[in-house]
Amino acid sequence: MLSAYATKRANGSVSVMVINKHPTATLSGSIALGGFTPAAVAAVYSYGITQDNAARTGVGSVDIAQSSINNASSSFTYSFPPYSVTVLSLDPPVSITTTFATARRHRKIQPIRRRPSPPVAALPAILGRLAPARCRPA
Repeated sequence: MLSAYATKRANGSVSVMVINKHPTATLSGSIALGGFTPAAVAAVYSYGITQDNAARTGVGSVDIAQSSINNASSSFTYSFPPYSVTVLSLDPPVSITTTFATARRHRKIQPIRRRPSPPVAALPAILGRLAPARCRPA
């Protein structure tokens, strides 16, 4: 009942979109990334029953929920809520390499901060097609 799709972006990050098609069960899925080890902290974007009910009733937030996980690695598990679309945005680990000459020249070294990758660009269009179907039991 889980469908997964992944893409590697030009900036080196990987986005994994997982759709849980089960109407009532939270399903646990194992994510295994061949040839890619992400940073431990990853952004999570999801749309599910809570947002769909808010859109239908006008009560609550219809926005895509944003959270994070801190157990991302080349192989990890995640629990996907029922009737939901979840995007895991996995950045490569930040590595700072500095030579002695660079340190002497600049005298002050600033850490590199990476912005999290935005969710998959097509997610709103996909959600727009899925949301009406979710309201009806299978």
